[in-house]
This record gives sequence, C-alpha cells and structure tokens, in this order.
Amino acid sequence: MRLIRRLNFKRRGVLSLVCFVIFCLMWLAWINSKVEKGAGDGPRNLNNADRDWVMLNFPGDGVDVLPSRLELLQMSHRDLANLYHNYIGTVQTECDDVVRMGNLGDGGWFICNDEIYRPKDPCLVYSFGVGDDFSFEDSILHQYHCEIHSFDPSMTMPEGKRDDEVWFHNYGLADFTGNFNNGWKMNTLSSIKTQLNHSSREIDILKVDIEEWEWNALPNMMKTGVINTARQIAIEIHISIGPEPLKIKYLKSLLVLKDFYQAGFQTVLSIQNHWCDFFSQFSDEKRVGCHNLLYVRVK
Repeated sequence: MRLIRRLNFKRRGVLSLVCFVIFCLMWLAWINSKVEKGAGDGPRNLNNADRDWVMLNFPGDGVDVLPSRLELLQMSHRDLANLYHNYIGTVQTECDDVVRMGNLGDGGWFICNDEIYRPKDPCLVYSFGVGDDFSFEDSILHQYHCEIHSFDPSMTMPEGKRDDEVWFHNYGLADFTGNFNNGWKMNTLSSIKTQLNHSSREIDILKVDIEEWEWNALPNMMKTGVINTARQIAIEIHISIGPEPLKIKYLKSLLVLKDFYQAGFQTVLSIQNHWCDFFSQFSDEKRVGCHNLLYVRVK
C-alpha cells in the first residue's frame, strides 16, 4: 500500500508539472497575441473615440487617389505606414518652371512660376512660420511685388509693416481663434482673411511651416472652404520628428491628404527633410518624417 501511495504521488506530481507547462505555453501564446495586436495588425487597436473622429471628420469618399475611408480603417499599422511614406513622395501633376524663393537652406521655398500659377499684380501672399528669416518674403517682393503678410507667434518682433507691402503679425495658424496654453495667439485662416479685409481675394501663394499644426489647420481650412482661395501652397508636412508615429496618426494624416487631393490640390514637388529621419519599427529601414511639398490647385 505504501508503494502504491508513493506511485500515485509521483503520478500526481508529473501531472501537475505537465499542467503547469501547458498553462505557461498558453500564457505565452496569449501574451504574444497581445504584442502582435499592439503592433497594429488590424483595426481593433483603434478605440471608439478614434473611430468616431474619423467618421465625423471624413464622412465620404471622392476621387480614389487613396483607399476609401473604410478601407483605411481596416488597414494595419504597417500597411498605413508604408502607404503614407509611398504617397507623400508622389508627384501628381507638372510644373515646368519651379523656382526657388529665398535662401537655399532653411527659409527658402520653391514655387511654381508657370504662367497659369505665376503671381500677377495685384497678388497676395501669406507666409506662416517665419523663424526670423524673411528671405522668402523679400524674394517674392523683389520678383513679383506682391502684398505679403508674414505670421509667427514665436517671434518677439512687434507687429506692423516691415517693408514696402510687407506686414508682420505675431499670431499663428490653427483650427481655433484664441490663445494657446503657452500664451501664443492663434487664428484660423478664414478669420485672418476677414480681419485683413481679404475675404474676397485669392491667395496667390500660401506658405505653411508650423511644426505639426498643419494637421489641425488643414482640416479646418477645407471644412470652411477657405482653402479654395489659395492658388498654390508650399507646406512642410511633419508626420514625425521622433519615433515611428502611432497608427491613428498615420490614419488621420492619410485622410487629411486624401481630402486635400479631393479639394483640387496636387503635388508638383516633394523634398525630403532628413532632419526628421527615424528608423521604422517594422524594419531596419530609415524613414523621413518631414517633407517640403509644393501643391497647385488644378480645379
């Protein structure tokens, strides 16, 4: 009897060990599945607030330059990242005469000088994001003699006229009118045009370099329709100035770019800014987080 009890005890010990090993394997499999989901391999890691934001702000689809809203919602983090980085470098229409206005480095921008897009007197230029470098504005003034308004809330320069037909304003471009939490004065493009008595005028060149605020300002500009008063737009797009963006940021950015195309704007130039380089979390590939883009309104 003592031998039988000893054997039964050994069997129970072996059985317990087997059960413990099985439990550990199941637990590791569950953890692995959570890690894979966290990497963004499906739409399930978008929370309800994210999905509601997409449905509210991007209610329909038009030109199929990018997948539909619902198709984008179903894409994985990896696929959204690949789509964004492929799309952002795409040239969609031609400009035969692209010219540089301002410095060769920071401060200078390319514009389209083709007859159909060239600023003609009386022309109007808005430049958001100066950074103490007025070389772009000075070059535009010398070449085209436009009325120019520069905007930058980060500068300590007083507001007012700084040159013939060139004005400086110490507030920035956003999707709201008021003060940011650091005290900067912000405003929407439609409100700015109204305040400057430009509501009925086209903006021949709209330059935007506002360090990721473009993702807030652009949807507001399209929603109000004021974007349609711009003839060409030189803009720096920032998807990241650090690590790989979250899945929701890729999704929202692609939806903004999709609507921007549907509003009639197409790229004639895309230049990488390698100051924003980062390594993809999906491969060893180095990606670019900032692009200087030149758009023209084709419709």
